[in-house]
Amino acid sequence: MGDVRFASETEQRRFVFLGKAAIYSAGTTFMSFFMRENRYLSRGTRLRIHDRKLAKHLVIDGPLTTCLATV
Repeated sequence: MGDVRFASETEQRRFVFLGKAAIYSAGTTFMSFFMRENRYLSRGTRLRIHDRKLAKHLVIDGPLTTCLATV
């Protein structure tokens, strides 16, 4: 994906991202690979960014220096 930004800087072409209506989680990640000045959204476009939820219990048993990999 970083190739989009690299190509925009090295080639004679201009790569532009145009979002219309709704851009979902993967689309916003893809949009981030375009240079800021080449990102456009049409009026009323909604960006949907999903946050991953994680619940986990962490048990540390022993000296902290030996538990670094767990942490």
